[in-house]
Amino acid sequence: MEIVVAQTKDDVRRYDDFVENHGASIYYSRVWGQCVSSVYRYSYLPLMVEDGGQVIAIMPVCIKSLLPGFAKKLVVLPFSHHVPLLLADIQFASDACRLVGEFVKSLGISSVLLKNAEPIAGLQSYDSGYLVSRLSLDPGMAHVRKGYATAVKRGIKKATQSGVEVFRNGFDEFQGVFYDLMVETRRRQGVPVYPKAHFSLLKDLFDDNSLELWGAHYQGQMISGIVINRCQSATIYLYGASRDNQEVMTLRPNNLLFDHVIADCESGGVGIFDFGISHRTNEGLIRFKESWGATSEPVYYSNTKGAASSGQMLKPNSFIPSLAGRVFRSMPLAVYRYGSPLLLRLVG
Repeated sequence: MEIVVAQTKDDVRRYDDFVENHGASIYYSRVWGQCVSSVYRYSYLPLMVEDGGQVIAIMPVCIKSLLPGFAKKLVVLPFSHHVPLLLADIQFASDACRLVGEFVKSLGISSVLLKNAEPIAGLQSYDSGYLVSRLSLDPGMAHVRKGYATAVKRGIKKATQSGVEVFRNGFDEFQGVFYDLMVETRRRQGVPVYPKAHFSLLKDLFDDNSLELWGAHYQGQMISGIVINRCQSATIYLYGASRDNQEVMTLRPNNLLFDHVIADCESGGVGIFDFGISHRTNEGLIRFKESWGATSEPVYYSNTKGAASSGQMLKPNSFIPSLAGRVFRSMPLAVYRYGSPLLLRLVG
């Protein structure tokens, strides 16, 4: 067995074929890696594990450093919540993990963060503090809707009676509107917003069958929206945003929006709706996801330095994130939009 970086035309073709044949999420695609490396200036390496000329596993990674000249860190994968080693067969897991660990050491990387549940040779696994929430659609939509919490059902009814409508929108037509909603939402939450170039490049690199923008509309205007990636095994909820208007949001547009999207995924044969991750201290968000019938499980990361000293992600309600949130909410809009990408590059 050996590690190969997919760089030649033939290796790129085999890497892409492996991703497609295994129904992998958007995070495994080279296009996603190209977007991340271009916007945030990371070094992107699409790794393949080969055995006898056959690809048996892949793992996309990025190399980042805080500043030029500083120690480098390898991350699998920035701006994603869970990217396990993608295997052709579970029997290859041990050897593939060992090879990945040896390859990482050969690069002289000072720190490695793997969003991967399986143990990697030479690394230590730890609870990241995050929970991933997933909703099974296999029982059918009638059964799924029976599992909705009462508050969810009431919200769907209220949005419908209030005249809220849900549409699947094209990225070209509504990208600007959705990004404005994203700025409103992220600033309201006190967190940095992704640069507009992030979404522009995603739009250019992916087609509408890979990324879907759905919006809830009221009186002819989009008041909330979500972006999803639909693959063979699951649909991943990537981004969400809503209008900073309490009067409009009391119409519960998000309830109707998610119900429409979940139903469309189920009718398309998707077995899982992945709500993404939430830190376990964000109890309100976790309750919202579980109110749809989703179950939440811990996400484990691995690091060369272990959990205690690896810079394990700060809790959202701890002092530093809380202080940063107040700063983001109070700074001028232009400064917020300009400074966000710089911070995201450091912490992505």
